[in-house]
Amino acid sequence: MGRDERQYGALAEGPMDGWKGRPQAAEPSAEEFDLLWTEARRTLGRSA
Repeated sequence: MGRDERQYGALAEGPMDGWKGRPQAAEPSAEEFDLLWTEARRTLGRSA
């Protein structure tokens, strides 16, 4: 876990539901999700 924290940072302590009801928390479209997911996998693949 220490290695992951050094690479990605530590998780914030606190409630996990503070995002609910905020306008920025709107569900992305399927197309937007696919684009973000592809980019995230590409980025993580480079660091593996």
